[in-house]
Amino acid sequence: MNKNVKKLFSVFLSVIMIFSLFTVTTFAEDAKTSIEAELTEDIVHANEPFLICISVKNATALQSMDCDIRYDGKNLEFIDFAESAYAPGMCNYNYWDVGHAQFDITCADGNFTGNSEIIYAKFMATSEGEFTIHININSWQGKNQPENATFTFYVGDPDDKTEHKGFTYKVSDNGVIVTSNDEKTTGDIVIPSEIDGLPVIAIGSEEFFGFSNVTSVTIPETVTDIDISTFSTCSELEKFIVDENNQYYSSDAHGVLFNKDKSKLIRYPEGNAAEKYSIPNGVAVICESAFARAKKLKEIRIPATVTTIEAAAFLATWALEGIVIPDSVTKLTGNAFSNSGIKSAVLPAGIKTIETRLFDKCTSLESVVIPANITKIDDFAFSMCDKLENIYYTGSQEDWNKITVSDAENFPLENAQIHFNYDGVVLFDVNGDGNISASDARLALRASAKLEVLEGNRFTAADVDKNGKITAADARLILRKSAKLD
Repeated sequence: MNKNVKKLFSVFLSVIMIFSLFTVTTFAEDAKTSIEAELTEDIVHANEPFLICISVKNATALQSMDCDIRYDGKNLEFIDFAESAYAPGMCNYNYWDVGHAQFDITCADGNFTGNSEIIYAKFMATSEGEFTIHININSWQGKNQPENATFTFYVGDPDDKTEHKGFTYKVSDNGVIVTSNDEKTTGDIVIPSEIDGLPVIAIGSEEFFGFSNVTSVTIPETVTDIDISTFSTCSELEKFIVDENNQYYSSDAHGVLFNKDKSKLIRYPEGNAAEKYSIPNGVAVICESAFARAKKLKEIRIPATVTTIEAAAFLATWALEGIVIPDSVTKLTGNAFSNSGIKSAVLPAGIKTIETRLFDKCTSLESVVIPANITKIDDFAFSMCDKLENIYYTGSQEDWNKITVSDAENFPLENAQIHFNYDGVVLFDVNGDGNISASDARLALRASAKLEVLEGNRFTAADVDKNGKITAADARLILRKSAKLD
């Protein structure tokens, strides 16, 4: 084979490889369209109505569709399609006969692409057991018509419940779900790993909500799912104790609930008596409502491993005095500090938006450090922050003027003094938390007695008389400042 032929052959192979790669990539991106169904509850029971949500996934240029729902009408009764059903357009539905219902959809814009809930179908089973519904497509106007779908689910006996030390449980197809509603439950709750030979696999939604006299909860190794709202407003709850063999959850020496590898902090027991808590290194996510209503916490230290703080994470933490959020945080969800008692906050350089209601109803908030890369301040971000006096902004006045500020109740920003080109030093604020308090005075006093070494910005903040050294006189001035005597 001469050189020219070899070269031509090589080019030909390259073209084939590129074409093959392009073909595979295109196929991978063109996800298969499907019709799917799921129960809206973890467990359903005989003689109790329940909803099945029907969805379309990965639709492309969908214009309209017409579907039949077929089911065994002997022990499964179709009641209606829910009026609150959402769809990407106009929906019509009919009930034709026992075992047969029908719906059709005309997409509002005539060209729907993506995922959407289509409709909710309300059923009731007259007996327990396994049931199946079939979703058959009569017509499909759009690309990639999906195959007919089959959905199988289990219905339990509503009377299949047992009292167990103040709470009840029900049997699902995989095990036992704790479903307590007895608000008289008190003291230390130990959830068993097995009931009637079946593993306890879950603690249901809000099942301990408002149990004000529960002091501890022991979680067995068998539990694989705990609803995020389960222990809300358990005002006396001091600790979680998770079996070390549990593969989904864990707890630390302070009784805080985590996922197994402690990358997510799920719930701090709101009745814990500690005034300080340091989140362990390695935690990446502070989950929704994680510290909500923690009534004793005055100080929380957040490590640089945290990247996400979810909604209401510090909601109503009235004892919390201040918060420093590390620059590693790139997602700080709206209302994270809503209705809390913080006086100061340091926001991270990793965010670009101060989201809706972040400090809503923080009526004690006095100062906030805002990084220069903030481009937007959303609705109600500083609503009712009437004590806000100082904004320490790391950018210039020109940069500040470029920020888009919602006029929805953010007027406290207009009344605050904005300190531009903030470099990390606030005179009197020795610990750098944005708040001038007795803690700052104590640090200065320790430094004056050679019990503490302050350097850099901290030294500059403590040397309030600017004589190049830290003395008891500086500490006294800081203390008077914290008490608003100067």
